[in-house]
Amino acid sequence: MNVVLQTRATEGPALLRITAAQVSVMVEARAFTGDLGVELRGGLLYQTNPLYVPHMGAKTRLLFALADALQAIGSSLEAFCEGFVELGESEIPPPDFVVWGPIEVRGPVPGERVRLLVEVSDATLADDLGRKRTLCAAASVPEYWVVDLPGRALHQHWAPADGAYARSAVVPFGGTVRSATLEGLAVPTAFLNPV
Repeated sequence: MNVVLQTRATEGPALLRITAAQVSVMVEARAFTGDLGVELRGGLLYQTNPLYVPHMGAKTRLLFALADALQAIGSSLEAFCEGFVELGESEIPPPDFVVWGPIEVRGPVPGERVRLLVEVSDATLADDLGRKRTLCAAASVPEYWVVDLPGRALHQHWAPADGAYARSAVVPFGGTVRSATLEGLAVPTAFLNPV
């Protein structure tokens, strides 16, 4: 395995940058075990936040709602939870949900198969609406949603162009989010209100 060594102009330890392919090898070798969650960002591995009850509850209910909504429109797409998505050579984030056209593949979900990515945000809103949204737009993910639990709203973004989303909407909890890119896909949001 070749690892790119990035040296710094100032003194200090050098950073080792790795690729999505190298992370796939590590995952296959079960290098990440137990409670260790990781995300590849710009070639660097970061540990992910632990999931607490509000986040887990919203994710569970949203997974069922997305699956039901896809079935209701007769879509062949599937909603998966907690998996890596390859959005570039040095970017494999684990979004909360990915709606994609499944194919037989080992490794992360290929970015070009993704139709919708969803993040559930309890304490990570700035990152989800900042760096992650930019990453998804740059990778031409057609639609990106962020469920803002504290703000009780769903942020919807679509029409990626030049590394940003050209269109967006905010749906307060209690309303229905209608996909801008998946015809007929509609998901109610009242169930997302924290208990």
